[in-house]
Amino acid sequence: MVYRLHILFLLAALAWRADGQKRCYTCTTSNPPPGDPCVEDPANVENGINPCDKNYCTIFRQELTEKPGIIRSFSRGCVDRLDRPDGNSVNPHFIQYQRSCQTDLCNSGDGTDPVGGGGSGNEGKNAPDQLKKE
Repeated sequence: MVYRLHILFLLAALAWRADGQKRCYTCTTSNPPPGDPCVEDPANVENGINPCDKNYCTIFRQELTEKPGIIRSFSRGCVDRLDRPDGNSVNPHFIQYQRSCQTDLCNSGDGTDPVGGGGSGNEGKNAPDQLKKE
């Protein structure tokens, strides 16, 4: 009986994702306080998991150059094409992190580290003094 229940549960789980469509975490926040779920716990953002029929799940993180680690803007989403390859860049005002991936719920990190699942390359965490200048 228990064996049959396990098989039934497994089949139901497989059928639920049988459409092959990935899901992405989606949310946006500006000047988030410490503990903001969009940044730290996207699985607990209300309506924050959505089907994605596009190419990439993404994370974009922007920090103030003068205050590294202080987030100015942060977003997770689903896009057809990337504006820039994965990586980090810095200009006189902002440090920007772009991350992308192509598997189910792969955009779960904080944006400073590479994400799993087939990103666009050029991935890696760099200290602000090693970032590409724009």
